Amino acid sequence: MKKLLLFFSNWEVPNNFNLDYIRNRLLILNFLPIDFALAFSTGIAGFLYSIKSRRSPWELNLILLFYPFILSLFFITSRYRVIYYLPLLAYSAFLLVELKN
Repeated sequence: MKKLLLFFSNWEVPNNFNLDYIRNRLLILNFLPIDFALAFSTGIAGFLYSIKSRRSPWELNLILLFYPFILSLFFITSRYRVIYYLPLLAYSAFLLVELKN
């Protein structure tokens, strides 16, 4: 359970270097437009909207639903969590396109 909370938190778990230290040194990293909280919230909203409209690809659904549980069996770091951005950003884009139409 603790590993799932680490997976869904906005804090990047470092592996061999501290990302907060690097963010303090390189000020340009403070202005990144997308963090995990924004990608996760819009991605889940897009996922729910795509299921409601029945236009949801099953491959992205499998990654979105099962990857956190598979990763929680092992070691959660920021480099393994990057894979989860793919379906989240795809569903975020789907939500933005559908909101535009």
